[in-house]
Amino acid sequence: KKQVMQFLNDAYEYGLKVIGELDEKSLSKEFNWNGGKLNKYQFLNLIQDHQTHHVGQLIVYLRINNIEPPKYIGW
Repeated sequence: KKQVMQFLNDAYEYGLKVIGELDEKSLSKEFNWNGGKLNKYQFLNLIQDHQTHHVGQLIVYLRINNIEPPKYIGW
């Protein structure tokens, strides 16, 4: 479990670093995705939504197994 958590934390840190280095020109660059075109900014929003979907699934899984999920940390 500890190794998995470390791997995930490292992956998130790397992702945040890469995203933080993107400039406006790079974010507006379009590419082909799933039969259409998206820019990188739109793709990042899509990925964020996808992650939120899976977090919701994990919360349901935890509750079904009588495990209290972590509290939501909002703004």
